[in-house]
Amino acid sequence: MSGASYYMHDWITFLRDAGPLTGVPLAVGGVLLVIGGWRVWKYAAVLSFSLLGGIVGQVLSQTEQLSFTWIAVGAIAAGLIGIVVRKYSSTVLAGIITGTLAGSFLSSLHVGDIGLWIGIILGLLGGGGWAYANRQQVISGITSVEGGALLVSGLAVMIAEWPTAHSFFSTIVYRSPGMIVFFIFVPTVVGILLQHADEAHSSMKSHDRS
Repeated sequence: MSGASYYMHDWITFLRDAGPLTGVPLAVGGVLLVIGGWRVWKYAAVLSFSLLGGIVGQVLSQTEQLSFTWIAVGAIAAGLIGIVVRKYSSTVLAGIITGTLAGSFLSSLHVGDIGLWIGIILGLLGGGGWAYANRQQVISGITSVEGGALLVSGLAVMIAEWPTAHSFFSTIVYRSPGMIVFFIFVPTVVGILLQHADEAHSSMKSHDRS
């Protein structure tokens, strides 16, 4: 099982066992990231690096059990890296994400090691280069995805207290697991649009003052 799968399984288990009040800060935090993630990017970037570092730590542990020591070491190390490269954090994150996606896709096609590494490097360079030229879009995209995931998680915990609603959404997700992606996709799109508008409005106000 991959590190990402460990995180997903552990997160779902946490949500199932959590009380309804736990959903409130998750949902509120999600809304804040969706609406104004670009304003708190320096903190969100470190959080993103830490999450990636934790996943890498679990993978490096090479164990079937959840290794909190490796996860903590990976998260702390990656978080510190995020602080060091904070000026280019969006570029680095985008490169890592696209490189990982490229590697996963090529691996599923059983591409050889040389082709796999070429694909990963091209993904890193391509994603990082695009992110460098489109910093604001990347920041709003990453924070909107994170905010959407937190919002959906918080709502899932709170909905569990209403049997009818919980049964309805559980049935939908059971029949079509892809609906989870859709539920996160909706606030992600809304967040990107809202953040772009907010950033444009802020830039306009700054220009008028000058």
